[in-house]
Order: sequence, then structure tokens, then C-alpha cells
Amino acid sequence: MGKLDEYHHRVFRAVHVERKRLMKDDDIIAWAAANGLDKAKFLETWNSFGVQTRLKRLSQLADAYKVSGTPTVVIDGKYVVSPDAVRQANKIQDVGQLMTATGQVLDALVSKAAASK
Repeated sequence: MGKLDEYHHRVFRAVHVERKRLMKDDDIIAWAAANGLDKAKFLETWNSFGVQTRLKRLSQLADAYKVSGTPTVVIDGKYVVSPDAVRQANKIQDVGQLMTATGQVLDALVSKAAASK
């Protein structure tokens, strides 16, 4: 619908600040309509071949990379990193240390992937 810049922060806020569970089609559609999107146009876009194909592909990618939670980052199709994986590998309990360590792992893997190009 060409609304990414306008709605990205709203979706982020709904999920991460307001703790809205936007996991089911009906919940997503209701949220979109309640937040100013034309429901008929949203449904037309949501049910389009392109969107449905991308949603199916997303599920396939999550399965292929064995994504078990969010956030999970895949770097260059080779490296899969999540805070939980970093926590388990390093036995980190402090959230601040975990976020710092996860950032360091991500930076190192991005550098490694870039160097191999």
C-alpha cells in the first residue's frame, strides 16, 4: 500500500510497547482498520498474490533457518544469531551484558561475511 514509512513505527509500538498480539489475520486486519487504514483496501492488499506469496516464503525461511523466536538475525544466509543463542553460548544472565554481547557477535559476523565477498 506504500505506507511503510508511515506505519512501521506504529506497528513496532503496537507490538513492543503496547504488547498487542498481531499474530492472526483477524487481529492484524482489526489493528490496521483501527489505525486509519482503509479496511477494504487493506484486505485487498493483504489477500493479494504478492503478499500471500511473501507470507508463505517467510514461514519457509523461518523453518529453514530454525528460527525459534525473535529477534533472530540471519547474516548473508549463513549465520543465524539471536540474543537467546548468545545467552546460552556465553551463560550471560544480565540483560545489558546480553545486548552488548549480541551486538558484538552481530558486528563480527557482518564483518566476516563482508570479508568473504
